Amino acid sequence: MKDSGKRLSEFIIEHITEMIAILDTNGRITYANHTGLHLFGIPLEDVLGKNFFDFIDSSDISRVKAGFKTLLKNSGSSIVISHRLVVSPRKRLFVESTFKNLIDDQDIHGILLSIREITETKK
Repeated sequence: MKDSGKRLSEFIIEHITEMIAILDTNGRITYANHTGLHLFGIPLEDVLGKNFFDFIDSSDISRVKAGFKTLLKNSGSSIVISHRLVVSPRKRLFVESTFKNLIDDQDIHGILLSIREITETKK
């Protein structure tokens, strides 16, 4: 039963229509789901091991970093931040990022990040 639950969780994460990632305490991306990357048009090799903040538009970076820094102080806390995501040198998308501090979680050991595009709602 435990294995089937784990497989179900993995299936959901890989097929959800949002980008799911895990960041370390410095913002380095240690995991990203394939479907989410495909939705944003970003190859896995372009994000894995890179710093999440490198994908934030320069006009939003200080606000996102400040929220992330606050999040790190409180295990179990969450924060939602709307910002622009740089998916290529010429393309930015408005997204809503939900960060959850799961550093103390024995399975995650990091920041769980869920990103959904909100570009259409910004127009």
